[in-house]
Amino acid sequence: MPPALSERMPPPELRIIKLRDLIPHEMVIHKHIAELLESIKHDETQGDPIIVDRASLVVLDGTHRLQALILAGAIFAVVCLVDYDSVGIGRWLRCVANWTPKHLAETSKLESLVLISPPSRALRMVENCETAFGLYSEQEAYVSNRSFNDIVEAYLLAEQIERILRLRQIQFSFIPDSTNTGDISSFSSAQTILYTPQIEKTDVLHNAILGRLFPPRSTRHVLSVRPVGIDFPLAVLRMREGSLGAANRVLTSKLGKISPKLLPHGGTYHGRTYEEPLLLYD
Repeated sequence: MPPALSERMPPPELRIIKLRDLIPHEMVIHKHIAELLESIKHDETQGDPIIVDRASLVVLDGTHRLQALILAGAIFAVVCLVDYDSVGIGRWLRCVANWTPKHLAETSKLESLVLISPPSRALRMVENCETAFGLYSEQEAYVSNRSFNDIVEAYLLAEQIERILRLRQIQFSFIPDSTNTGDISSFSSAQTILYTPQIEKTDVLHNAILGRLFPPRSTRHVLSVRPVGIDFPLAVLRMREGSLGAANRVLTSKLGKISPKLLPHGGTYHGRTYEEPLLLYD
């Protein structure tokens, strides 16, 4: 049986907040919203909390849940409030198997893509924000020569490649970045990585407040422990706006009856593998 939450690890701060007060920092994929909405309506619950920076109310993880709850008629959402200083941040890279950078560059028909040698130079150029993105393999690499003003514009330029992949039904996967670019450079020559610049926490907060959104699945936030499986009733989240206090009392009562279980990092929950430990409320 999984261990209970350690006394040395404080429980996550779960609270109910008005949806209209939450600030997204990424765009959404409408197909994913439709799938989540169907699940929420079928189960009549919000499954997992939305991860939110306590100070700014910027949504760090759960933008699709936010939009699906709105469409489900919710006024409130269960959130996990975190101190952003304690949260790790990375990025999601795109990996295309069995396609070379040259083939992808030719398929995209983007004249802004130029060949760079040696390939490792492309990684350095992206990390130094000398280019918006690169198409990288250990054998060859291309970078964009389009100008950009900031990190959001860089990611919007990179999104052009992803849109082309989806349009042409070219399969790709999301892989976590690495703090060591040597790990990326060891990928097989049969794989091409869409490599994008590192995003800082200040980039997330500043642009979210301005309403300038990153493309979907740009950032990757890692918590000390991630709460999942709260399964909170949708009926309570649909209560009138003046019922916030009552909704939080229902949440407090529910949490008081649950002994959450701590699952080690690297575990799989609902088909997704997580880097951080999970606190399971099921």
